[in-house]
Amino acid sequence: MIIIGLLVLMVSVMVKQMIVRPATEALTVASNIAAGDLSQNVRVQTVDELGRLGLGLNSMISGLKGMIVKCQGCSSEDRGCLEKRQGNICRNLLMGVG
Repeated sequence: MIIIGLLVLMVSVMVKQMIVRPATEALTVASNIAAGDLSQNVRVQTVDELGRLGLGLNSMISGLKGMIVKCQGCSSEDRGCLEKRQGNICRNLLMGVG
């Protein structure tokens, strides 16, 4: 009975280390992105689905930062520049182009 209890404890600790923590961290970063905070990245430590999720979130953060820099490159007086850049961003998002 003690051996089974120890095995259950070991498995639960492993699940927490391998699944729950990375998923919680990814969720936290995604929530921060939704709130406009692009200062964080996900620590990617695996190459499984959770690792790929982290890489995807990090790539999204980088892309959003790039879009912000492009938009900041337009002066507030040059609406044509800003509208053109926003149009390109929207078109790229709809077509799935990075």
